[in-house]
Amino acid sequence: MKIKIARTAGFCFGVKRAMDKVLTTSNRLRAAIFTDGPLIHNPQIVRALSQRRISVLDDGCEPGGAAVVIRAHGISPARKAFLESKCAQVIDGTCPLVSKIHKIVHKQIEKGRNIIIIGEAGHPEVIGILGFAEGRGAVINDEAGISEIPFPPEAPLSVVAQSTQELEHFDSLVSSLKEKYGGVEVFNTICDATRKRQEEAAELARETDLMIIVGGRNSGNTRRLAEVAQAAGTKTVLVETEEELTAEIFAGKETVGITAGASTPNWMIRNVAQKVEEISYNSRALPLRVLKKTVNFLIDSDIYIGICAFAMAYVASTLIAKTIHPFEAWLAALYIFSMHTLNRYIDRDASRYNSSSRNKIYHKYSKYIMAGGVLASLSVVALSLHFGVWLFLFYVLCSIAGILYSINFVPVGFRPYVRYASLKDIPGSRDLFISTAWAVVLTFSPAVSGKWIFEWRLLFTFSIIFIMAFCRTITLDIKDIQGDSIVGKETIPTLIGGKYSVLLMKFLLLCASVVTIVAVLVNEYEYYSLSLIANFAYMLVIINKFGKETNYYGNYIEGLIDFNFILAALFLLISKWTLILF
Repeated sequence: MKIKIARTAGFCFGVKRAMDKVLTTSNRLRAAIFTDGPLIHNPQIVRALSQRRISVLDDGCEPGGAAVVIRAHGISPARKAFLESKCAQVIDGTCPLVSKIHKIVHKQIEKGRNIIIIGEAGHPEVIGILGFAEGRGAVINDEAGISEIPFPPEAPLSVVAQSTQELEHFDSLVSSLKEKYGGVEVFNTICDATRKRQEEAAELARETDLMIIVGGRNSGNTRRLAEVAQAAGTKTVLVETEEELTAEIFAGKETVGITAGASTPNWMIRNVAQKVEEISYNSRALPLRVLKKTVNFLIDSDIYIGICAFAMAYVASTLIAKTIHPFEAWLAALYIFSMHTLNRYIDRDASRYNSSSRNKIYHKYSKYIMAGGVLASLSVVALSLHFGVWLFLFYVLCSIAGILYSINFVPVGFRPYVRYASLKDIPGSRDLFISTAWAVVLTFSPAVSGKWIFEWRLLFTFSIIFIMAFCRTITLDIKDIQGDSIVGKETIPTLIGGKYSVLLMKFLLLCASVVTIVAVLVNEYEYYSLSLIANFAYMLVIINKFGKETNYYGNYIEGLIDFNFILAALFLLISKWTLILF
């Protein structure tokens, strides 16, 4: 079964902007805040935000002096004045397009004209627009509503649209209005992104046997997407989560299209796509099913990253000592496996949003995964004694550093008054901690055990491994940026954005290439080390492909990103033996 995902599926600009404002405010204040009404029409997101003490302020509630964020739909001037009189701070998250509608209505009212809003009466956006009409506005959404307009035929009318209306529907009502009223001035305020989203949904519906629309059932634009897809003659199913999908829905279907409303985050779209793929694979041959489940388990359980760490241990050994020390390499790989396993266990809340398959494994086998991570960490410390007290102390210190990173140093009673209760609370620290841990363990553990001596090539190798691990971590964080933001995990991409994160990684890969060339020129590395530049080029391709907020789904993304480490080992191995043989 082929799966096609709409390019425009997911958060629109206005919703993403409002979401960013809410999450930024929450991170900055470290206190309970409100949104004036549900931030977006998506019950799963509203529940997730409530766990971060971001609550919905209903009409009858008093904010009690807390900060309030205005949602993308916007509000009336009267409502804003009320909030400003009651709240400590009012943050305006109104979509810029909706603000433009407010300005148009205000200007037309100043000219003495009356306002007609084509949209859903009672919708928050329409209520806000109507508030700018100062009592000289009316809302219509069908032909029957035109006859109920309280203005005489000679009255000058200015027409605007709720931003998520369908263009054909808007044009049809405008034509009817012009037949009855003489002085009609029209402002097409339909969001271009909404139009493109609906056009793509219709196009995708014509190319597929089944359309899945992902989003809240209380979302108007999500329901309209379902109507557009259904109108194209394709069976359409609207779901809020992947749990609503069953194999019966896909019986006899060969191509499935997926799109989503403007209030749907990309992790929900990915989870739905993964569930569709899972259902599809259940009908395939047994060997294929076993292979896919095995690969998924290796990646989700972090065994795969342990294998990749061993490959990087080979890279470090080859760059520095021109050979490999298997025992130290396995110790380093085991330590990195334990570090990733325990960190994922601690941050398993984020996996609820970022990876549904990993979330299932970490909840189903949580005790075994925790025990495996602890056992791996203890095994590293115990086995390191085989090569002396210095290597033992090195891994003890590394383990203590890992524990201290996650421990809350501030007593519970004082945490509301302190911005950072632990090292992991420091914004961006996770990315730097993981990358540094990779570089320290893979570069210096053999040196501490007495196999290598400290020299310049150690620092060159440290820099290269750090950059490779950093780019790996940041690329995955960009993919998971929305889920991380929801749970309050402040990674580098959530702080500086995906665009600047990509630029930073490209600059670092350039630095890694320069370091490699310099190391060869000063005779610290052998000529075969230049093969790593091809590896950096591979990483650049991966960054260009996946280093943006998209709806790419499946473990294959993480598998391709981490294959970078295995590829580095293969490049070095092939280059080294090519030079030896020829």
